[in-house]
Amino acid sequence: RMNPAQQLSVRKIIIDAILHTDMTKHFAMVDQMKGLLVSSDEEEIKKNHSVDVLNYMLHLADISNPAKPAPMFLEWTDRCLAEFFAQGDKEKERGLPVSPLCDRDKTSRKQSQVGFISFVVEPAYEVMAKVLPKVDETVMHIIKDNLDYWKCLPEDKKKKKSSVAAKSVGKDKAKDGKDEEAEDDGMAKVEEEDSKGGGGGAETKAEAQGRTPEKDPPEDKGGEADQ
Repeated sequence: RMNPAQQLSVRKIIIDAILHTDMTKHFAMVDQMKGLLVSSDEEEIKKNHSVDVLNYMLHLADISNPAKPAPMFLEWTDRCLAEFFAQGDKEKERGLPVSPLCDRDKTSRKQSQVGFISFVVEPAYEVMAKVLPKVDETVMHIIKDNLDYWKCLPEDKKKKKSSVAAKSVGKDKAKDGKDEEAEDDGMAKVEEEDSKGGGGGAETKAEAQGRTPEKDPPEDKGGEADQ
């Protein structure tokens, strides 16, 4: 059993370790480790800064998705983005500003990973590799390979779908405009027949008002309707 002083010490270590997974502390932690490498030798780091190194390692484990070999890095990329987008959806529902990478309508899967690896993950692991050379031998090449994968990947299909959807909306609006114009012409003819005393005018007008989708003009398929 630990005595009260030991319990407090362990509790502090655990709390600090958890807080060091906060991304707002990322760049400060990287700078701290760089400073230790410049000002301290290996023995001093082991003796006086082992907890700082362990906290840094835990933080790197927390952002280690791009450091995993295929296909795991792809699996975890999609899991993380799904979690981010769910958060963004909740923020939108509550009228809050959407957090970075959490807007499913604007976040690019490819570009989010290129930026994350280039500016966050790779530089942080390069510092760790100077403390633990084994990291350079076993992890750095995986990170570089995964970064190359994302850079060579075509742009998100989502963007292309958005363009197609925009064109489809434009066609639908044009079609709706033609439908409304045709309906107005039909109503005008019905009213003209009514004014002339033609039989069945009221019935024809009701049919015009109750036109079903099956009776609508066919959708424009590449200009056939225009011809």
